[in-house]
Amino acid sequence: TIPSQIGLLSNLETLALIECPSLHGDMPSEIGRMISLENLAITNSKQGLRIIPSDIGVLNNLTSLNLKNNNLSELPSQLFALGSLRALNLKMNKLTGSIMDGIGSLTSLEELLLGGNNFESVYLPSLFIWSLKELTTLDMSDLKLKGSIPTYGLQALSSLVSLDLKQNQITGTIPSTVALLTKLEHLTLSENSLSGPIPTEIGQLNQSLSHLDLFFNSLTGSVPMGLNQLSDLEFMDLRENQLAGSIDWPCDLV
Repeated sequence: TIPSQIGLLSNLETLALIECPSLHGDMPSEIGRMISLENLAITNSKQGLRIIPSDIGVLNNLTSLNLKNNNLSELPSQLFALGSLRALNLKMNKLTGSIMDGIGSLTSLEELLLGGNNFESVYLPSLFIWSLKELTTLDMSDLKLKGSIPTYGLQALSSLVSLDLKQNQITGTIPSTVALLTKLEHLTLSENSLSGPIPTEIGQLNQSLSHLDLFFNSLTGSVPMGLNQLSDLEFMDLRENQLAGSIDWPCDLV
């Protein structure tokens, strides 16, 4: 367990309990006394970490919170008042979609990783994420998300470098506005139910895109010629779709 005496470390700036599978019990309320804390990581404690105390809401200096791979099913509302938080990793817990509105108030977030939780019956177009304009990394994989990718949403996230929406139940088409994400390096939309053609506008990301994963969807039409303009591309997977045609790559990419 994490001892309550940890609250005595009021000058500590970083606390990392990483790869602690035997860690059990809940986070003590005394965590709120660690007023200098900027980085907090408690990961891979599948034995028990289930509750985050409301006292975490007083850690106004906290910029990074990593609680990946625990047993959390809810979060205290006070966490959503941490206005300085720039990185939040909640992957592989038991959280539900009820936390989504709260996360929308964390407007300074640059990295948000939520993959592998229990967000059943949550519709992608209605989510808070489209208001988080500072995001550079967004991982919402394996959440059973439904609905389509909203055109206006992609326009708002102009700072995105990495977008991962794999292993969901997303339908509709890939919006052409993806081309407005001029910093995008990684785009992962595999294992969904996306249909229609690959937008030719993706070829406009020739100064950034290095990873394009559209595996296992229902995409149709011809492979757009614009893909051969992606000079920084290192990985591309278009398998398990209903696409036709081929790509003529420039000689210097072969």
